[in-house]
Amino acid sequence: MAGNREEIYGDLVPITIDEIFNDYVGRRAGLIKALTIDFVSFASFAEECQEGATDGHRNQCLYGMATGKWEINNNDEPELYLPEPPKCLANIVPKGINKRECASRVANHSDAWLLTVVNDFSNRIHLFQAERLRLHDMIAELTTVFQVVSAYEFPVDDDN
Repeated sequence: MAGNREEIYGDLVPITIDEIFNDYVGRRAGLIKALTIDFVSFASFAEECQEGATDGHRNQCLYGMATGKWEINNNDEPELYLPEPPKCLANIVPKGINKRECASRVANHSDAWLLTVVNDFSNRIHLFQAERLRLHDMIAELTTVFQVVSAYEFPVDDDN
């Protein structure tokens, strides 16, 4: 059966409620990691976006991967299988913003993107209302990326 399924970044496109939920959990974990534990790395990418907003960095987007990892990609050529995350980190993260505000803004946009991905997968496999409700109930049991990031204690340094 796997031979007939579409792939995203080498991963099979989810075709059951549990697979969609697991995909969501993995992407959510990657986004949380980017905006908490790996924030210094993420912030350096965001700064590059701000500095290069007129060149190839204009469309840099944060992606949570189903594997629990994260990456920032240039979104000039959107993925065929995924809805686009908000374009241009430079538009979300203005210069001079502190860590908590920066992470919170990106987390808020990331939560919206995650739900868009879930709805896209749900529509693709034609989930019925009861199945969609079950899936969204499973998701509602988890804290949002925004809630996790808002509660995170960023290390104290000279840089906000």
